[in-house]
Amino acid sequence: MPTTVPSVDPHSAMLGCPRILAWLDREEHESGCSYSQAHCPVLSCSQQFFISEAMQHLSVQHNIGKDSAILRLHAGSMSFRSSISTATYLNGCRDQQNWWWGPQFVIYENIPFFFIISRRVENPDSRGHFYFWVCIGSNQKESKRFLYNLTVEGVQGEKVTYTSTPVSLEMSAQNVREEQRCLLLADSAVKRMLTKTDEKLLYRIEIVDKTECKSSASSTSSL
Repeated sequence: MPTTVPSVDPHSAMLGCPRILAWLDREEHESGCSYSQAHCPVLSCSQQFFISEAMQHLSVQHNIGKDSAILRLHAGSMSFRSSISTATYLNGCRDQQNWWWGPQFVIYENIPFFFIISRRVENPDSRGHFYFWVCIGSNQKESKRFLYNLTVEGVQGEKVTYTSTPVSLEMSAQNVREEQRCLLLADSAVKRMLTKTDEKLLYRIEIVDKTECKSSASSTSSL
């Protein structure tokens, strides 16, 4: 006897979404569903919440509100520079096997973007690795609207640049690392690129709104 395939997917039962979906519509809807489960950009926090409530969670649980953003971006000014101090964390220690900085975040059109830096040492006798990525406080569908360019800059003019789509908070930090949805640098590379006086790592991030690029291109072509 052939197996009967249900015509309706239990999407609402799994996520709490009020929409009742056919199987064929599930993937497209879930990529933009506000009831999708999100992971906190504060990597020490294991709580999950609806993607639409990301800033509410950060405000209540971590005292990080939208006024904590280091910058508000707008069309025509979509990049910023900053640095992190690594002096304390470049020696492999048992209690530093999963260290993270941040998250630093900026806001564009009321959408938060978080810059995450994590360092992992798989065992105390091995070298560590730094992981850098930008995640967006929204769903996968929204994330595809953007690209980001991340450039880590060395004091001797050395630069390492990585370009990708921002990672939705729906993806865990573990999956970001395992799937390498990030820039990966070994401890030795980071050490080489540090400023000599205060051992800071310099970086630049640019957020690219692909819809703005298309609008600008259309305007130019119509002239």
